[in-house]
Amino acid sequence: MSIGARTLQWGTNMVQITIDDFLNQIFLSEDWFTCDQSFSYKSINKIKQQPTKQAYYAICAVNGHSRRNDHFKSLNVMVCDDVGTKANEPDIPPSYIIETSPNNFQYGYILDTPITDIKKSRKLITALIRSGYTDAAAHGIVRLVRLPFGVNGKDDDDKRNFPITLTKWSPTVRYSYDALMQFLKGDRQEEHDTAYSIPDHIPNGSRNTEMTKLCGYLLSTGLQLKDLTLKMVRYNETLCETPLSSEELQTIINSIYSRHMAQHADITDNVYHIQSTGTWYDFRIMTDVSTQSLNTTHLREFPGKKGHKPKLADWLPKQDAFKEAADITWVPVPYGKTMRTVYIDNVLHVNTWRGYAIDPEPGDVQPWLNHLEHIVPEEEYRRALLWWIAYTIQCPDKRTSWQPIILGISGAGKDALFRPIAQILGSAYKVIGNKDIMGDYDDGILGTKLLHISEASGLRGASVDFYKRITAAESSNMLMLNIKCKGKVMQHNLCNVLVITNNIDAMKFTDDERRAFVLRSYNVMTEAQQVAYFDNWLDNNGAAFLFDYLLKYDLSEYKPGIRPYRTTHFEELLGVTQSDIEIKIEKLLEDYEIALPDMIRAQIEDGDRYGTSKIIVWLQANGWQRWDNNDASRRIKRRTESGVCAPKSRHWYVRKKSKFVNCSPTAMCHEVERVEAEFMRKNNSKF
Repeated sequence: MSIGARTLQWGTNMVQITIDDFLNQIFLSEDWFTCDQSFSYKSINKIKQQPTKQAYYAICAVNGHSRRNDHFKSLNVMVCDDVGTKANEPDIPPSYIIETSPNNFQYGYILDTPITDIKKSRKLITALIRSGYTDAAAHGIVRLVRLPFGVNGKDDDDKRNFPITLTKWSPTVRYSYDALMQFLKGDRQEEHDTAYSIPDHIPNGSRNTEMTKLCGYLLSTGLQLKDLTLKMVRYNETLCETPLSSEELQTIINSIYSRHMAQHADITDNVYHIQSTGTWYDFRIMTDVSTQSLNTTHLREFPGKKGHKPKLADWLPKQDAFKEAADITWVPVPYGKTMRTVYIDNVLHVNTWRGYAIDPEPGDVQPWLNHLEHIVPEEEYRRALLWWIAYTIQCPDKRTSWQPIILGISGAGKDALFRPIAQILGSAYKVIGNKDIMGDYDDGILGTKLLHISEASGLRGASVDFYKRITAAESSNMLMLNIKCKGKVMQHNLCNVLVITNNIDAMKFTDDERRAFVLRSYNVMTEAQQVAYFDNWLDNNGAAFLFDYLLKYDLSEYKPGIRPYRTTHFEELLGVTQSDIEIKIEKLLEDYEIALPDMIRAQIEDGDRYGTSKIIVWLQANGWQRWDNNDASRRIKRRTESGVCAPKSRHWYVRKKSKFVNCSPTAMCHEVERVEAEFMRKNNSKF
């Protein structure tokens, strides 16, 4: 049934029901996924505390509160989205109807037996999309739909504060998988069998009607306005008993063309063809899709069969509103501004910046400021870090020349300080670890405004070079990234970097390092602090309050190109990071419980210059203890049943708590001799 065929009948009544009762009718157990506008899991109790926010649930049951395909358990409900505006009204009664905005509805069909087969679930959703009974962009077996709670929350004036209302509730109305598939496929077949045929003759009494139909048909084949006009003029002269006047004909063409373009404006305004890849960027879902995916999503409107509209990828290039760009890029823009396309070297690119994940809202930020003081007790350091954070949020199209490194003990809440920042930036905030830095790919930087390097430990050499590469260039420069499955990609170097770690030897810097602003936290969060920060603030819209605060924060005295000063904590970091020789020592001893300083010195490059005494100091500081051989100034010998055991090493060290700590002199003598032989054999050297 077409959208305008009749007035939707469920928009007047309101059904009162709790979220718990609603979900318990759809799911067999509490394996649902619920969330607010952050799209991160929120419990029902947390959602109930936010009646002025958006509220969603996933149409499938999941494992571990994770809305990912690999956590899928079962498809429990089929939901038709945007019924009344973008989609037709189904002819079978739903289990429930929710009004999401004025005269716009979601129809839910509860499955009598949840579908645990993920392939069958995908098949059902694909059939739904092709049927025209849902917004074509509403695909996916783990997609979110509205809960009967909260408000719409979108930017439009008629939607922002519109209350989400349950207008029909019939949980006993349920459908099997086969029944739904039969309905969806049967309806589509019936419609596709009906095709328009151009008449041979148009009598005077039906000229306007028939020429209007003809104009609509010609437009559906993908003609541009110019070609449409030429064909309509020719058909007017050859088919009409008495041709319409040019003014009457042009009125018909303009009316149908305007209506046609308005009907498909959602597509023509939001879908760009990307020349470099032959793909399509869809701003409605903020994703680059293939031609096949684009055609499949819009198969109902553009089936590509004779007598019907061509496939969408064939139809779009023929439209006057067709949009095309040479390539895609990523350029973040400040809150409240949009920039869908950008010119780089006079070449048009589509901008894939998704914007901020949440909207700002005035509110109390004192809990976050208290936590900031807990993490950074020094007032001057704290002010500098706050400037840096506010600048990152206010000016995403710029970057600073210095980056913070926050050291501290486990449990201090260092990561928690930036959790609301992650909620603000959404996908533009990424967390990586040591392995990602040491790898060959730069995927963590792609489309990232704030890169959080978590639990950095002992980074040096190529890893530090990676850090310097992404923190050294000016904001106007481009950065070459090596992206897995994509190869080399150019991106504006606008990524700010944050290092948070419990390890004091996080990164090896030289004395001339000018990018790192090192801070240190000393105190663990108390239980009272955790409750005040997490339960009472962060889980109650704290991120939106902080967003508003940071957008308004005064940056008039901030100089993003100048590092404030070298902190005392930088000197601490500089003093404890290992030298390259110490790294080699650590590598040599990975497989051993016994360390022989004289032999180590002989094996490593520049070992003689480094000296045995420094090796001994390093061993004592890194979990090794001296094994007392009674006389460290001479090589000792032990007579055994098989002869004389005479190790060459003077100094013997063992790992603390190893089995050799209390070893007998004879056994130890044999072990040292064995380690010497193995050590020289593995390293192809003599001692």
